[in-house]
Amino acid sequence: MHYKELEQMFADDFSSPIFPILAEHYLNDNQLQRASKVCMIGLENNPENLYGKFILSKIFIIEESFLKAEKNLKIVVKNSINIEALLLLIDTSIKLNRSKLTI
Repeated sequence: MHYKELEQMFADDFSSPIFPILAEHYLNDNQLQRASKVCMIGLENNPENLYGKFILSKIFIIEESFLKAEKNLKIVVKNSINIEALLLLIDTSIKLNRSKLTI
């Protein structure tokens, strides 16, 4: 899909499960503000979307907002089987100097 198609689908329905895909495209193009805005709007309208929380966590890590990333990653890991989220959670926990027992 092209950006325009994803953007149009998202504009038609902010709760659409397509929003994390659009946000990830923006993230991969280093358009952090757009990626963040899409995630925030999407999660506002679809708060249970775990993939959206995962993409937002990746944005938080880039912005070095590790506590916010950790919070979202814990939700993702607890409610899904996402190995990449688990590895990011471990890495984030290390950056936050969490104890080895916690990790």
